[in-house]
Amino acid sequence: MNTSRQVLPGHLFYLTILLSVAISWLPIFREYQPFAEDYLYSSQLTSKGLTGYLELNGLYRIFGHSLVTLGTMNHPFLPGIFAILTHLVTVFLFFRVSQIILGSSFLSLSLSLLMAIFPWGYQCMVWIPANAFILATAFFLANVLFFVNPSSGNRNQASLFLITYCQTWLSLLSFEGLFFSLAVCGCILWIPQGGKFSFEELKKRVLKCYAGWAPPLACLSYTVSYILVRHYFVSEPPQKTFLLNRPGKKGILGYK
Repeated sequence: MNTSRQVLPGHLFYLTILLSVAISWLPIFREYQPFAEDYLYSSQLTSKGLTGYLELNGLYRIFGHSLVTLGTMNHPFLPGIFAILTHLVTVFLFFRVSQIILGSSFLSLSLSLLMAIFPWGYQCMVWIPANAFILATAFFLANVLFFVNPSSGNRNQASLFLITYCQTWLSLLSFEGLFFSLAVCGCILWIPQGGKFSFEELKKRVLKCYAGWAPPLACLSYTVSYILVRHYFVSEPPQKTFLLNRPGKKGILGYK
């Protein structure tokens, strides 16, 4: 039984996380100075919109780069605000997922405070293109939160399938580094309840909770779409991605 909920109201845990994020990352609330790829992405998106981005980069982080760049380029203080807010939402999701899995609010709070102070890295908080890492993590944790919820197995599987499928796509279009974690997160839904494992029970869970297939199918459709867009739409050499290595060498999928 989780006794921590009897000691402190639930909103105080979230308030503690809010204060830790605000205090830790207050220095980035300043005028943003663009550099490196900032000029490349902003020029592509302002001159030709998403079409210009597609022609050069394909689907490579198109949602993460476009959303962050277009949403923050009109005011020098917006990048810092956006980074803090997306990081805060991500830590909130992490806290809730940990709370469900561990059954301890205080232990979950301790882990969440570590994540609040030490996220993906300093760069993802202070550089616009790297903010996409945080955005992708938020979508991934939202998927996990749906699957670890005790009532997920009894929910409408069609709606759960659609929601997690879309969130997987948005995560991959923000940052592809979570590809394999996203592909397997749906398996959480198939873990037999009661702590007793049997192949018969596993088979029943897989058939009943078919929403668990949404993330791997989304990853598969993303991979196929990535290759097709790269082949038919990209008119200039793209940047190095997880599918394509250095020019002249084959990527992990054997696509050159």
